Amino acid sequence: MRKHFTWILIVLWIGILILSCRKKEEYNPVDVLLISPKENSLLKLPDTLLVEFKITTDKKVDFAAITIVNKNFTPLFGTKYINDPPTGELISKSMIINALQHTEDVPYYILISVRSGEETEQNYFNIRLTNRPLNYKGFYAFVKSSVYGTSIDFYDQEMDKTSFATTGGNYLNSDISGFYAKLFLSTGTPEKLIAFDLFDQQPVWEAEPLMPYPGFSDLYAKDSRIYAAMGNGQVAGYAGLNGQLQYVAERQDDSVPGKIIILDEYLIAYYRSRLNARKSLVSFYMATGVKKHQYPVDFEVVSFFRHTEPDKVFVFGNSDDVGMTAVFTPDENHLGELHHFDFGPVDAVCKTGDEEFVVLSGRRLYVYNETMHQERLLKTVEDSAFCVKYEKVRSRLYVLFQDKLLVYAYPGMDKIQGTDFDSPLKGIEFYCCYE
Repeated sequence: MRKHFTWILIVLWIGILILSCRKKEEYNPVDVLLISPKENSLLKLPDTLLVEFKITTDKKVDFAAITIVNKNFTPLFGTKYINDPPTGELISKSMIINALQHTEDVPYYILISVRSGEETEQNYFNIRLTNRPLNYKGFYAFVKSSVYGTSIDFYDQEMDKTSFATTGGNYLNSDISGFYAKLFLSTGTPEKLIAFDLFDQQPVWEAEPLMPYPGFSDLYAKDSRIYAAMGNGQVAGYAGLNGQLQYVAERQDDSVPGKIIILDEYLIAYYRSRLNARKSLVSFYMATGVKKHQYPVDFEVVSFFRHTEPDKVFVFGNSDDVGMTAVFTPDENHLGELHHFDFGPVDAVCKTGDEEFVVLSGRRLYVYNETMHQERLLKTVEDSAFCVKYEKVRSRLYVLFQDKLLVYAYPGMDKIQGTDFDSPLKGIEFYCCYE
């Protein structure tokens, strides 16, 4: 009996050895060779990065993904996907990499993930990142030039004015891409979106809002696109270079988008119902435009700002003439606790630090700190302003009035410059470029 039991153990042991050997023989690793950029090379941002690599394996590869991550393995510039990538051949993919918000999150890696069946292999390659020096050149001022016309003038560092362009239509919104040297303007009567070349000082393309309910409500420039919120219930993304329609978010038939913001993975838009007072924050996938979540709110959104965490946004708004702010997380469809301001409604907001903001309410400017959840009076100006903007290169605060613009050193608030306007001022856009 003992001998029979011994033979059973021997057979089981041999079987285990055979199975383990068979598994080793079946294991087929996926090797990734990074060709460009060279590992440990220095990249100066912002830039357009060409990533080249080869995949070596006998398996069928479903897709590969390229991401640049920091020390916490947090994606910094979104993810590029390659479906059905060839094996043994050179694979190339371009990525737009913006300036870093934080430069101390070293080390940085190029992460190339390869998916084959149920298995995903991740390959990390060290890379060094630094920001190029950023220079302030001046600002573009949008002025109402006629009943249905807008003039654009450029003011340099010394406030010397140069005429830039004149176009038909009333000013609605604007944005700028210093990296692509494009200035974007949306107008009403007629309703159009115009892209100007900063160097040639000429319009390079125009687009009309999508039907029905043609009209624009907000603009947001990110990477190589300009995104426009429209009256037909959609947000569309146009190629900044030629105006080609490249992205359309899922249409909300009964609602109109107001303010928008673009994250790496999501588009966030504030919507108001056409039929009633219903309001909501709606998130869409950036990859597809499909709606992910809808979060009902009881306030009007004045501004969105990117959070220090890439998957969150700061929200500022008003409810019954009372200003408020909160943090929204689109992935979880969660709105954090609302902080209500004591000073009244929020007219405009600008971001002056990672978690610091200047809030305009009538003639008063307040500093709000998100970490402390506290606000303090910064300055009272002589007239009611309609907009405040922060120029971070020189730490200047621009306060916009209908007939003038005042520039203050921040945070001391000593008046540095100012200029008057003969016609109503509607908005400004800073022009900064990287060396």
